[in-house]
Amino acid sequence: MRKRFGMTALVLFVLGFGSASPCHINVQPTGAGGTTDLTRVLNGLEEESYRAWQSKDTKFWFTFLSDKFVSWGSSGRIDKAAAVREWSGTDCNIASYQISDSLG
Repeated sequence: MRKRFGMTALVLFVLGFGSASPCHINVQPTGAGGTTDLTRVLNGLEEESYRAWQSKDTKFWFTFLSDKFVSWGSSGRIDKAAAVREWSGTDCNIASYQISDSLG
């Protein structure tokens, strides 16, 4: 289940990021190496999505996902309504989660 959510989350961020509020994507250079705070923004959005998934927060998914959102799951293509049902459904209970920095 965790692996499936990871892939779904990746697709969610790639396809659904366009629906994020412009204030979330105000990225400024922060380091001499050309790094930006985009990593912090994306990590924050990922953290919010995990909290919403854990708490079955339907409202979050309706505001976070674009109306044109499309993803693919085990049953095939899913649209925004199907994704909201799946990610805020009662058939999955998340006791805890942990996000780690796979690059560091």
